[in-house]
Amino acid sequence: IAPTGTGTAFRALSSATAQTRSFRAETIAAASAPAAPEVDASDVLRGIQSFVDDAPEATAGRAPALVARPLGNAMPPGAYRAFQSSDAAFAAIANRGIVSLAATTSTPLRTMSLVSEEDLQVVTDLQSGVWVRGRDGDIAKWVDGRLRRLALPEEIVPQALASGPQGAYLVALVRGTSTVRVFVAQGSGFRALVERTLEVPTGLVSIPFAGVGNDGRVWLALRVTREDGAGTRVRGAAVIDPQSEGVAYHHRQAAQGQGLPLADEVSGIAFDATGNAWFATLSGAVRVEDHQAITFDESRGVRGDVVTDVVAGAGNMWIASAEGLGSYADRRFDYSMPAIVREHRPVALAIDGHGTLWAAGRYGLLENEAGQWSYFGATSSDAQGRIVPGLPTAELRDVEADGQGHVWLLAPESVIVLQ
Repeated sequence: IAPTGTGTAFRALSSATAQTRSFRAETIAAASAPAAPEVDASDVLRGIQSFVDDAPEATAGRAPALVARPLGNAMPPGAYRAFQSSDAAFAAIANRGIVSLAATTSTPLRTMSLVSEEDLQVVTDLQSGVWVRGRDGDIAKWVDGRLRRLALPEEIVPQALASGPQGAYLVALVRGTSTVRVFVAQGSGFRALVERTLEVPTGLVSIPFAGVGNDGRVWLALRVTREDGAGTRVRGAAVIDPQSEGVAYHHRQAAQGQGLPLADEVSGIAFDATGNAWFATLSGAVRVEDHQAITFDESRGVRGDVVTDVVAGAGNMWIASAEGLGSYADRRFDYSMPAIVREHRPVALAIDGHGTLWAAGRYGLLENEAGQWSYFGATSSDAQGRIVPGLPTAELRDVEADGQGHVWLLAPESVIVLQ
């Protein structure tokens, strides 16, 4: 829409003080402009044309001439609002942010506040509602194909989401303190479950991820201030039991009776069929039992000490490590994966409700359904060997599965949902 030019003009029908109320469309051609393109006024005003056909002529005031003309580029699908700022026009696109509209291009503009940087956290509550944690702790619910942000009290700083026996759990800090509040999803929000104050000698900075076992205990990864004050680091995990006032601290220098020796650099958690917690760490996969923590490294079957993710399957644990993808069952590791797995080297793992394993990495997505592997990249091949479009990008950082049958993929600047 421009104040002058060639196209479809909008002539004022009625007006009020300093504000025009309605218009009628009529095709005009400016003397100094080339012939106007064919523009059907009913297309421009579709949906409101019938309401202005019989409107009376304006008796006072006159709107400035307005002209609508095609931009010459395709409008992205899903637009639900358009607006103008200075000489620029914009459209709001569902799930794609704001698009800047110019004569020949449409440039997407996104805040990315609901796109995590590295760790995608997706959980499902008992009513099948899906909750997602975004950047800076923003919490959103998946509603009708869109993410809708959850409004939280000012004193609450959301930290992590986790799945557990009561569905979806939210871990938060009371602003400016080391007090942790754990909530469980209920309806369209969360209700408080337990609150504990953590004792961290150098100061608690954040809780990067959490896990909840079948016994209801909440496991929290702790990011703390370094001893020398220069930056932050991860310091193992704390365990909150809603049925007990005490808090256990598992880390490298855990005092006897207060916790178990656990590598500080934890990056993921999963629980096996017997309730043991498994951690991905820089020094192997660690299984934490009631009275001991066992580290599985190169000497105990894990190929490459750096483990990036762990996930529980049907009777086994899947381990993504520096030298490939392996599984653990019957007290032994198996890294005899097919070439398609060795070639794409996944670093993030998820199991969906059907028991299918999804493995993502910088080269694309792998699926293991009933022992059969499939690969999804930026392009793929159909049954006739023809190249067909695949994922928007093959560079993936994380993968999660929800309780509605969706697989969520984290890319550098977007979240991709496979339905």
